[in-house]
Amino acid sequence: YDGESHTVTGYDVKISNPLYTEADFTFSGSASVSGTNAGSYDMALKSSDFTNTNDNFATVTFEIVDGQLVIEPIQITVNITGSSDTVTYDGKAHKVTGYTAETENELYDTGAVSYNRVALAERTHFGVTAMGLKAEDFTNNDPNFVVTFGKAIDCAFFSFFVFLSTLKVFFTLALAAFALLAAWVILNVADLTPV
Repeated sequence: YDGESHTVTGYDVKISNPLYTEADFTFSGSASVSGTNAGSYDMALKSSDFTNTNDNFATVTFEIVDGQLVIEPIQITVNITGSSDTVTYDGKAHKVTGYTAETENELYDTGAVSYNRVALAERTHFGVTAMGLKAEDFTNNDPNFVVTFGKAIDCAFFSFFVFLSTLKVFFTLALAAFALLAAWVILNVADLTPV
């Protein structure tokens, strides 16, 4: 398969009697078949398409082996990448959905890829949530292609920086608390110093 139309024409003749030649019969059919998509296309030759015109041969049997055009599907690899996002913790639920499908073959429409599950990662608290994408859960719906789905790149970094942001807030608060404590100690120590 290459997206182009292909055609096969004509037929070969084998005759059991050397006295009989191709000039002794006529052909009234169409010895041609065309196709674009992957599959098998028969020429549909029939014995009735051939007529004996030589009266020296009373009985002529035309045995037909039909012509055929075969277009084989092309093998490609489609890589899947789950959508990802990073957010700052705000106490609300966040989610990311979907995926992208990519291939180097320009003939392939990635819209023919379907996912048999729900491409969703959802989280409220800091941490990482993966979509759980697996290559075996994807299906190709274009018969012109035999698709191998490459290793699915999962949504592995969703809310990752939420954890870092939370740590930053924690250390900032801890530092502020330490500064207040130090100031309190200094003030109280100053009050307890003998005159």
